[in-house]
Amino acid sequence: MLDAEIAVTLLNRWWREVPGRAALTSLELLREGGLTFVHQRGHMLTEGPDGDACGVESLLFPDGSRAMRIGTQNPPPNWTKWAAFDPVHELSSTLSNSS
Repeated sequence: MLDAEIAVTLLNRWWREVPGRAALTSLELLREGGLTFVHQRGHMLTEGPDGDACGVESLLFPDGSRAMRIGTQNPPPNWTKWAAFDPVHELSSTLSNSS
Protein backbone atom coordinates (compact mmCIF):
# COMPACT_ATOMS: atom_id res chain seq x y z
CA MET A 1 0.00 0.00 0.00
CA LEU A 2 1.32 3.45 -0.93
CA ASP A 3 1.84 6.15 1.70
CA ALA A 4 -0.67 8.39 -0.11
CA GLU A 5 -3.37 5.71 0.13
CA ILE A 6 -2.85 5.45 3.89
CA ALA A 7 -2.91 9.24 4.26
CA VAL A 8 -6.05 9.65 2.11
CA THR A 9 -7.92 7.07 4.19
CA LEU A 10 -6.99 8.85 7.42
CA LEU A 11 -7.59 12.38 6.10
CA ASN A 12 -10.99 11.64 4.58
CA ARG A 13 -12.09 9.85 7.75
CA TRP A 14 -10.82 12.80 9.83
CA TRP A 15 -12.84 15.35 7.80
CA ARG A 16 -15.97 13.17 7.61
CA GLU A 17 -16.19 12.62 11.36
CA VAL A 18 -15.69 16.27 12.36
CA PRO A 19 -16.26 18.64 9.42
CA GLY A 20 -14.46 21.98 9.54
CA ARG A 21 -11.38 20.81 11.41
CA ALA A 22 -8.29 22.84 10.68
CA ALA A 23 -6.08 21.42 7.90
CA LEU A 24 -2.97 21.84 10.01
CA THR A 25 -4.41 19.58 12.71
CA SER A 26 -5.02 16.75 10.23
CA LEU A 27 -1.48 17.08 8.86
CA GLU A 28 -0.11 16.93 12.39
CA LEU A 29 -2.07 13.68 12.82
CA LEU A 30 -0.23 12.20 9.82
CA ARG A 31 3.14 13.30 11.19
CA GLU A 32 2.37 11.84 14.61
CA GLY A 33 1.55 8.58 12.83
CA GLY A 34 5.07 8.53 11.37
CA LEU A 35 4.24 9.59 7.80
CA THR A 36 6.85 11.82 6.18
CA PHE A 37 5.67 14.20 3.46
CA VAL A 38 6.07 17.58 1.82
CA HIS A 39 2.99 19.80 1.99
CA GLN A 40 2.37 21.99 -1.08
CA ARG A 41 -0.38 24.52 -1.83
CA GLY A 42 -1.15 26.38 -5.01
CA HIS A 43 -3.80 27.73 -7.39
CA MET A 44 -5.14 26.72 -10.79
CA LEU A 45 -6.79 29.15 -13.18
CA THR A 46 -9.32 28.13 -15.79
CA GLU A 47 -9.08 29.53 -19.29
CA GLY A 48 -11.60 32.05 -20.50
CA PRO A 49 -12.77 35.56 -19.71
CA ASP A 50 -13.89 34.70 -16.16
CA GLY A 51 -10.50 33.28 -15.15
CA ASP A 52 -12.04 31.23 -12.34
CA ALA A 53 -9.50 29.90 -9.81
CA CYS A 54 -9.39 26.95 -7.47
CA GLY A 55 -6.99 25.98 -4.73
CA VAL A 56 -4.83 22.86 -4.90
CA GLU A 57 -3.33 21.09 -1.90
CA SER A 58 -0.83 18.27 -2.30
CA LEU A 59 1.13 15.95 -0.04
CA LEU A 60 4.24 14.33 -1.55
CA PHE A 61 5.54 11.10 0.07
CA PRO A 62 8.98 9.41 -0.02
CA ASP A 63 7.61 6.46 -2.03
CA GLY A 64 6.71 8.92 -4.80
CA SER A 65 2.97 8.76 -4.23
CA ARG A 66 0.90 11.91 -3.83
CA ALA A 67 -2.35 12.88 -2.11
CA MET A 68 -4.26 15.81 -3.58
CA ARG A 69 -7.47 17.77 -3.20
CA ILE A 70 -8.90 20.86 -4.86
CA GLY A 71 -11.23 23.53 -3.54
CA THR A 72 -12.95 26.78 -4.28
CA GLN A 73 -11.11 30.03 -3.66
CA ASN A 74 -14.20 31.76 -2.28
CA PRO A 75 -14.30 31.97 1.50
CA PRO A 76 -15.03 29.68 3.09
CA PRO A 77 -13.21 27.20 0.82
CA ASN A 78 -15.14 24.08 -0.19
CA TRP A 79 -12.70 21.16 -0.61
CA THR A 80 -13.06 17.83 -2.42
CA LYS A 81 -12.15 14.60 -0.68
CA TRP A 82 -8.46 13.71 -0.73
CA ALA A 83 -7.38 11.42 -3.61
CA ALA A 84 -4.26 9.24 -3.89
CA PHE A 85 -2.02 9.04 -6.96
CA ASP A 86 0.66 6.50 -7.84
CA PRO A 87 4.30 7.64 -8.15
CA VAL A 88 5.28 9.33 -11.39
CA HIS A 89 9.03 9.51 -10.73
CA GLU A 90 11.58 9.26 -7.93
CA LEU A 91 11.16 12.06 -5.37
CA SER A 92 13.68 11.12 -2.69
CA SER A 93 15.87 14.19 -3.34
CA THR A 94 12.88 16.54 -2.95
CA LEU A 95 11.96 15.01 0.40
CA SER A 96 15.50 14.87 1.75
CA ASN A 97 15.92 18.61 1.04
CA SER A 98 12.73 19.53 2.93
CA SER A 99 13.77 18.27 6.38
